[in-house]
This record gives sequence, C-alpha cells and structure tokens, in this order.
Amino acid sequence: MDILNLSTHWPKIIVIILTAISIIFLGNFVQQQINNFANRNNNLNTSTLHLLAKLIKLCLWIIGLLVILSSLGIDISAIATTLGITGFAVGFAVKDTLSNVLSGILIMIYRPFNISDFIAIAGKEGKVTAIDLRYTTLEFQNKIILIPNSKIFSDPVTIEKND
Repeated sequence: MDILNLSTHWPKIIVIILTAISIIFLGNFVQQQINNFANRNNNLNTSTLHLLAKLIKLCLWIIGLLVILSSLGIDISAIATTLGITGFAVGFAVKDTLSNVLSGILIMIYRPFNISDFIAIAGKEGKVTAIDLRYTTLEFQNKIILIPNSKIFSDPVTIEKND
C-alpha cells in the first residue's frame, strides 16, 4: 500500500471522516436529548439522567473508535476482547454497588414511596428523608437509617402514605 498515493485511499478516508463526524454528532445529540428530558421532568433525579447521558455518549464514542480502527484495517478483535473482559471484571467487582445504583434509579422512576412517607423494611422503620442512588435515608426517633436500595427490591416494604 503506497501511503504517498492518497488518490486510491480517498474513499476510505471519506468514510472514516464521515464516521467520526457521525459518531460525535450522535453522541452529543443523544446526550442533549437525555439532558433535555431530565430538565423537563422535575419528578426525576436529573443528576442520574445526566450521568446516564454521559455514559451512553462515551459508549457511542468507543464503538465509533472501534469502527474507525476497523476501517483503517486494524484488527480490533483484541481490543474488543480486552474491553469486554475489563467490563466484566469491573462489573463483577462493583456488583453490589451497581445493584444499589440500578435499584435507586428504579425507585426514582417508579416512585413506590415519596419523601416524607413512613416505611418499614428489614426490621427498620422511619420517615423517608432522602432517596439517592445508593441508599434510601430514613429518620426515626432522632436516628438516621440508611437502607441500601437493593434491599428495598428484595425485602417486603410497608408504606404508610403521608398525603
């Protein structure tokens, strides 16, 4: 392959440039749409959706980079395998944290209870004072109780609505 003779490589160069521009545009567009959705809906935790938007954008950019490298004729099987193994290892290492975070997101979406509702779970009870990604915070008799969000999905919850 004669690198100095660019005329034979123009189609490949154009495809690579269009792919890069498309992936950057798509990543930014998806992130902007999720952020707009988060800002329009006051019932949702916007920081969670902004984080999700950044993660989706990063994933799209990584996929785009792999496509570009493949277009250049680089064998990406080793890179893809490494990314897969790394993702698996990280996921396994933080599975409890991820379980709590995903449960927190589901609690924020489905809203089985609200702030100021009185709930009982896993032998603990109290008024809900905060719901974040890892914990639901209860307050009872001047005590603060942090319940991992995954526990809320695995144990029965009694809710006394405070309407």
